[in-house]
Amino acid sequence: MFYYQHKDYPAAAEEFRRATEQPGPPVYVWKMLAHAYEHSGQLDKAEAAWVTAGRLAPNDPAVSVNLSRVRALLSSPAKGG
Repeated sequence: MFYYQHKDYPAAAEEFRRATEQPGPPVYVWKMLAHAYEHSGQLDKAEAAWVTAGRLAPNDPAVSVNLSRVRALLSSPAKGG
């Protein structure tokens, strides 16, 4: 969270990614990973993290909202999608 709060999103993404490799990471870690990837411009990885978060918490409305936003960004002409 230190890196995320200090807007060092690539470093935050790396730490959250490492946290997902631990046994049984909570869905919160996947959500923060997705946010960090998005803020660092890694939209494809953000999408994948949101998909995983959705598998872990299928009834979490924040997941679908954020996944839809990232997918819209991926398909926008500015991103070449």
